[in-house]
Amino acid sequence: MGGRSDAGDITNCGPEQAFKYERFSVPHKIKSFLSDYLLVVVSIVAALLFVEIGMRLVGFVTNIDYRLYGKELKNSDRLPIELFVPNYDLFGLRPYAQKLATTSDFSLIYRINSQGLRDGEHEFQKKPGIIRIAALGDSFTFGEGVEIGKRFTDIMGQALPNVEVINLGVPGYGLSQALLKFKVEGLRYAPDYAVVFATKVIIDRVNPELIKDNYAALDDDTLNGTTMSASSAYLDRHDPFFDKKAFLCAVDKSYVLSFLEYRYDLLILKHKLEADDRKVWADILAHRDEDSNASAQQNNQEPEPIDPVANAKILFKKFNELCKKNKVKLIVVNIDDFDYRMDYLRDMDPNIRYYDLSPALMNEAKKHRLHFVYDRHYNPSTHRFIGHEMADILKDVVRERR
Repeated sequence: MGGRSDAGDITNCGPEQAFKYERFSVPHKIKSFLSDYLLVVVSIVAALLFVEIGMRLVGFVTNIDYRLYGKELKNSDRLPIELFVPNYDLFGLRPYAQKLATTSDFSLIYRINSQGLRDGEHEFQKKPGIIRIAALGDSFTFGEGVEIGKRFTDIMGQALPNVEVINLGVPGYGLSQALLKFKVEGLRYAPDYAVVFATKVIIDRVNPELIKDNYAALDDDTLNGTTMSASSAYLDRHDPFFDKKAFLCAVDKSYVLSFLEYRYDLLILKHKLEADDRKVWADILAHRDEDSNASAQQNNQEPEPIDPVANAKILFKKFNELCKKNKVKLIVVNIDDFDYRMDYLRDMDPNIRYYDLSPALMNEAKKHRLHFVYDRHYNPSTHRFIGHEMADILKDVVRERR
């Protein structure tokens, strides 16, 4: 009994038995391989289905169609023109717009709410016990290249209890457009504070038609002719690479497959995107001041010299008049990352509070990059820094209001 060998042990078989064993074991190995392969395929499909369901749920909650990533990359601009309302005197953002913006620095979907703001929905009627802040500015306030939730307006709102921050920033705005935006739309939200996030760029963007006899006239005529600045120029792109067909017909219908193809396309186009961005920002910086003189040049006239600081003083004075009339406290915050002064605001009126974050930002610049690599707007880490600085400032201001 102890001398019996195991019939399945090939080491104890003769040549004929061993051949039979191998002949019958081959299909078993194939079956095992196919079983393992099928298990892997089923696992991948199940995982993709799970992620697809998850992305669709997130898309439903956030009102974002993630198929835009794959569909619109070939038409994606740095600042898609479809975001803006056409033939609108005071150019603004198109309600319900959703567009993909792509550069070598960032790629994200800009989503505009029902009221034409890049923000969550806000009722005009303020809830009891809530302090409301209207944030005004240009593309820095809009948060170019930064996801909603990570902009400094979002961060300061998250850090302050019972404070609601409404972002009214629009790319290309000068101080005059921010003033008009506040009058036409901002006051409808009955804010307690109006916070203007200012830089040298927004001060230098002037609208000569708004200033009449050293006074800011906010009549209907002043709404005409407000145009976007060259610093918010569009970047149109097309590449034969995008003429290829999708590798699966389901890509255009699937959130997850569309997103995966989009990430692959971005990887392939990385160097082209960098070359495009290098060129467009060189052009922007070289021609930044051309827009202010464009109308005079079109009429073959020499442009009249404009003092941006004198212009800003008139506009801030009008801003303050509007705020006082509507019982709103005006706050101006300098968010330039170089030594640009607006100290004249300190002596204009006690109703105006001026805070200069330039020294803090210049100090931060010694530690890490404040801007994107090519795009001159602030990156998410700088937005986070400004947001926390603003939360510290507003804690004391809000405490006084209560």
